[in-house]
Amino acid sequence: MNYLKINCNTKKYNDTHFLNSLIDFSPLYFLSIWRDIPINQLSNHVPPKLISELSKKFRYLVEITKFPYQCVLSSTYYLYMLTKKHPELKGYGSEKNLMVMALMITNKMLYDNTYSNKTWSEISDIPLEELNIMELEFCGVLDYNLNIDQKNYGIWENYMRSLVSKFESDTAKKIHYLNTTKGYVNENKSSSSRQKMYNPPSPITPITPVDEYSSIYKNRNQSIYLE
Repeated sequence: MNYLKINCNTKKYNDTHFLNSLIDFSPLYFLSIWRDIPINQLSNHVPPKLISELSKKFRYLVEITKFPYQCVLSSTYYLYMLTKKHPELKGYGSEKNLMVMALMITNKMLYDNTYSNKTWSEISDIPLEELNIMELEFCGVLDYNLNIDQKNYGIWENYMRSLVSKFESDTAKKIHYLNTTKGYVNENKSSSSRQKMYNPPSPITPITPVDEYSSIYKNRNQSIYLE
């Protein structure tokens, strides 16, 4: 069986656009599968401050380690497998630690030269002793079956690319709606005299989160098959 291995100096792994979008999307994915909440409903259940903090921390860790997108994808794969094998472990309050651990394990499994636990402790702000314990627990839950074969990785990458593409599309629609609404409001403020003669139509219906997140989320076991 061929296992995934990465040479960080290989140019073919340099997909800046996808990496940037994946960095934005992954913390939401972590929250979604860990809290068992569809991605398009996270804002209704998770404080915006937490989402912002996780997103900033995740981007910082990926950028300071200079990880390519394959590493980020693999970290989401590990967390998916963890929740699939042990759904009873899902909960609240440990998303940051899980996020750090998934990246750290990915670094150790995919690279020949890896960062030490001491370095991970420093950049993650997690005490070294606590980090060591977390690593043992994380690997133990996955039965130390941490290799990712090329076939499963290919399936996972296609799956995540489809989610990221939907995420980008949905985000663009929301931005367009907000800009359109803002322009409409500004125009109303500057044309108060015309309002007496003309009653403008109501703003367009707000764009609701696209249903593909819910459908893919609910049917993820049918959408992908990982041996």
